[in-house]
Amino acid sequence: MMRQRQHGAALMLLLAVLVLGGLWYLISGIQERSADFTAANRDKNARILNRAKQALLGYAAHQAAVSGENNPGALLCPEPAGSAGAATEGVAAGNCTLPAIGRLPWKTMGIEKLVDATGEPLWYVVANGWAKPNAATNTIINSNCTDAASAMTCYTGQLNLQTINADGSISTQANAAIALIVAPGQAMNVPAAAGCTARNQLDPAAGRLAPAPGINPLNYVECYNTATSTFTFTAPGSRSNDQVVSVTAAEALPLIEAAVADRFQKEFAPAMRAAYSGGVWSAPSALPFAVALGDPTTNPANRLQGAAGNLGGLLPGAYAYVGGGATTCSPAPCVLPAPAPCTVSASDPRCDPAFVAWRATANGGCIAAPCTTITRTGGASIDASSNCSVSGTPSTLNCTLNTYISVLQLLTGVDWVTFDLDAVAANVGVTWKYLNAPPMAPAIAGIDTTYNNAPIGYSLSAAALNGDGSATLRVNARAATASGGVLGVLGAITCSVNILGVTFPLCFQNTISVPMALLTDQPMLDPANTTFNWFYRNRWPEVAYYSVASTIAPGGGGACTTGTTCLQVNYSPEAGKHRALLIIGGPKVGTQARPAISVADLLEGANADGASPFEARSATLAVNRAFNDHFAVIDRNP
Repeated sequence: MMRQRQHGAALMLLLAVLVLGGLWYLISGIQERSADFTAANRDKNARILNRAKQALLGYAAHQAAVSGENNPGALLCPEPAGSAGAATEGVAAGNCTLPAIGRLPWKTMGIEKLVDATGEPLWYVVANGWAKPNAATNTIINSNCTDAASAMTCYTGQLNLQTINADGSISTQANAAIALIVAPGQAMNVPAAAGCTARNQLDPAAGRLAPAPGINPLNYVECYNTATSTFTFTAPGSRSNDQVVSVTAAEALPLIEAAVADRFQKEFAPAMRAAYSGGVWSAPSALPFAVALGDPTTNPANRLQGAAGNLGGLLPGAYAYVGGGATTCSPAPCVLPAPAPCTVSASDPRCDPAFVAWRATANGGCIAAPCTTITRTGGASIDASSNCSVSGTPSTLNCTLNTYISVLQLLTGVDWVTFDLDAVAANVGVTWKYLNAPPMAPAIAGIDTTYNNAPIGYSLSAAALNGDGSATLRVNARAATASGGVLGVLGAITCSVNILGVTFPLCFQNTISVPMALLTDQPMLDPANTTFNWFYRNRWPEVAYYSVASTIAPGGGGACTTGTTCLQVNYSPEAGKHRALLIIGGPKVGTQARPAISVADLLEGANADGASPFEARSATLAVNRAFNDHFAVIDRNP
């Protein structure tokens, strides 16, 4: 009997062991499958998030290259909360309060609606300055917007990322991202903790009622503070189950720079090539001198005023007028209205109506060569005492013509004088100017408006950039001596004659006034021009180096020889043909300083000396790590 009881107990013990073993196997299998399921979900999310990230970067780069885009490099705003479940779901808001959080605008990006492993649509965060904050405010984005290691204060904000460690402490990475894309995971009851606000996403009254007009990000993204641009993430656990991928400035800017360089070459280069070439311009091709390299964020470099003799430096950009480019009037010929001078202010350092100004003469002699001269071509004689003075801002060239006629001319009715006025304007060749020539041109006071191109009254027969950066324009016009003042004395010349008891004057004085508006700004400099203003407004000249061949600069003859006097760019299929270049430096590399005060702060490798030959790529420096220069061709030989 005792044996039977012992045998029964052994069987019970064996059964218990088998049951426990089965339970252990079942539980461990469930745990393994759960772990496998979690790993699979996170792997799927990682792939979905990476697809969304590449699409977002691709959209930003593509948009930066689109003509007419005034905010190149700007990221999209999230989908508005009211769009969830509506026909506009997936469409980005036109502007947003930054930093902004909302669902990913997949439809605007041109991709399918992406969801995470739990079927939830992706969420999206964009940093301050990287999207339009309102309809009236534009972004300012360029290569000086880098990471926290940059010595240059970024023009835009970046997001701070926090990580909750296993011991509960928090590690913070400042300025870590310009955007985040989040896979929100399942709803959870979020406890209050450092970096996290308590939120029960499972509560039907406050939980995920999406899609709904009042969709609340706190029901999807667990731990963040938009007031401090801080987002907190941890491994899946009791505080958060979000999975996130970050987008950094270092990832976005090389794409934006390449797009900007390409767009500059397509939009700006043709206007620059045409500025001082063709028509009455003497050189077949001429481009202005560069701005002396210096801190482009402070005076004087930020005024972007070039200087004679500078073949490399910052891109010229000084302007004098608002809306003063190639103004039209109809029908031609017609007199152009006077353009409005720009208003000088600390916020607009490029504006300087006095920078390009007429150069006067004193008693017929040069103050600075080349100088303004007046040459008679017919009619009355011009006395050597004739001279020109300059007044006003923008300047006006006021030329006093002291003329006299002979008795024979008096008897034959000569009461006019035709002349060539070689008017010299300083600093034309160190910025970009537009020549307002007939049949649409500004009025010159004091001339006979019926003489040529009526009602304009004059023609422009020649224009040339001079080696000192000035420009000489030849104006051919006629003045009616009878409409001027009568001179009683003109040196040793007899100024009157008596015929049959009647005294007739022989000496006259006319005043000719030439406005500076004969030379106005190229439209690409006009801050009111919506086609071009994106480049200067986004302050890309601060990170761009301009180089022009010596024979293409003012006074250089207007042509360069391939392989010798042209610029050389190694690793370019057009090596040796370049007349002028713009090289956009990427974010600072190594010990480079920003803002750049030397070429080596801006460009790398063989380009760091700012002189030809340049290199379109580096054979020794890793692209986008130790070398990140982007080339735009302004002009080249065929």
